[in-house]
Amino acid sequence: MESMITFTQGKEYGCVGINFFDSRLPGQRFFMWLFESVGAKGVGYPWQQIQPTWHFPSGHEATYKVQCLGVPKTHPLEIETILQAFDDFIDVKVNMRNLGDTMLKDVWGDVCLQFRFAPEFMDEEGERCLLLIKGKFQPANETRRTLDPEAWSPIVQAYRVEGKEADYPKGIVPGLAKWSVSEDKVSAGLIAMERKDRNFTVGLTWEEVLAVAHNPGSSHKCIHSDPGFGNIPPIGLSQRRGRIYLLAGNSNQLLRRYKAYIKMWKKEG
Repeated sequence: MESMITFTQGKEYGCVGINFFDSRLPGQRFFMWLFESVGAKGVGYPWQQIQPTWHFPSGHEATYKVQCLGVPKTHPLEIETILQAFDDFIDVKVNMRNLGDTMLKDVWGDVCLQFRFAPEFMDEEGERCLLLIKGKFQPANETRRTLDPEAWSPIVQAYRVEGKEADYPKGIVPGLAKWSVSEDKVSAGLIAMERKDRNFTVGLTWEEVLAVAHNPGSSHKCIHSDPGFGNIPPIGLSQRRGRIYLLAGNSNQLLRRYKAYIKMWKKEG
């Protein structure tokens, strides 16, 4: 069966990204920065630098490769991303390669999935943005919210994953956005958004996640699930897999699919 999901290249706020469409969802366009920014301890690759060249082998596949110098400009990094659409999900593979001669420590990527072009999924209150807390979905508007006085936005709320004590997303790279971090931690890196009628759910996750975030602000209306790539030695490579779900059904169905997929990830190693 041919996928109902297709890709096109997109660009918002001067940063190249990917559009994807689902024929079951007419009038809805999903835009994603993959990545909005990338960083490591003492090194940043802001979104202005991440300008990939896209290639589309078919309407249901997309790839890109980009090289960026970093700030300071002594830490060259190459990012290769491969997306493949299936019936109701998108598989994502990322190869992060250190092209420099120094170790990159605690490398992370910031993935931004926007709903501002998908009005049926917009959620300014956080009641349909769902986080996994203690193994169960909880609406974002029912979590403990904090406001860091240095945060770039009073709206964005980040949630660390239990057991992940990396500095991100507290603003480890000068010049990159700081987020307010909730006292509540999520038990896994899956974040979801239900459609207004609760009968369709979009989910975003990775096999290794440092934090998730929700931004209901008018400029983005987005969710984040941000993978960690660990330490990457000189000329070394770190790989991560992710998945975007587009499920006809509610969040309970998404959670069942996610748990089955995590078991498969762990079995494959």
